[in-house]
Amino acid sequence: MSVISLLLVSAFALPAAASSPNSSESAEESAVHVDLDADGAATVSLVSIYDLTDPDERDAFETLREDDSTQDELLDRAADRFDSVATNAETNVEREMTVVAESADVSVSDDRGIVTLSVTWEGLAAVEDDTLVVTEPFASGFDADRPLVVTAPTEATIESSTPEPTTQDETRATWDAETDLDGFELTVSGAATASDDASDGTPGFTRGVALVAVGITVASLAANRR
Repeated sequence: MSVISLLLVSAFALPAAASSPNSSESAEESAVHVDLDADGAATVSLVSIYDLTDPDERDAFETLREDDSTQDELLDRAADRFDSVATNAETNVEREMTVVAESADVSVSDDRGIVTLSVTWEGLAAVEDDTLVVTEPFASGFDADRPLVVTAPTEATIESSTPEPTTQDETRATWDAETDLDGFELTVSGAATASDDASDGTPGFTRGVALVAVGITVASLAANRR
């Protein structure tokens, strides 16, 4: 199956992400990224990386890179799938969630093809003062074939996370692929919004850019919620 065919088949599938520091140009592996904002929104992205050592696969990928309409189609399908997942998750979190398509990026780095699709997910985290709490859709049936990476907003700190991440520092937590995330909960403190910053004279918060690439994860996430 060609790269383009594979992407079209799996476009109904997965969220992945990359924030500014994790742009497609620097991505080392396929991953699901969640780049949190202080207002509870997030850019949720799937970065999917393909081996382009085969000349035919490279040619197919280059065709995709030049085809804006196909990229838009992939992004729209991914956004629709995410929106369906968000609608189901609303029942468990008792707050509104909405998903809006943000951007698609297709790039080549050496012998790697990198596809990144990005959506903005409003209401992903619960917000109370400067504290964010993320549970769904990861706490119930989330099944990814790649790592999950959650990044705190600017100047915020991760206070606790369940299950225990594979790696974690003050601002980022990573769970390896196939980790059982049932009961997932991550708490972030010190998340100041732009209006909070303006009131004390400090620079306003700027939302990080993130991308969601196609893979098979969104599909499996949606399937587990049916």
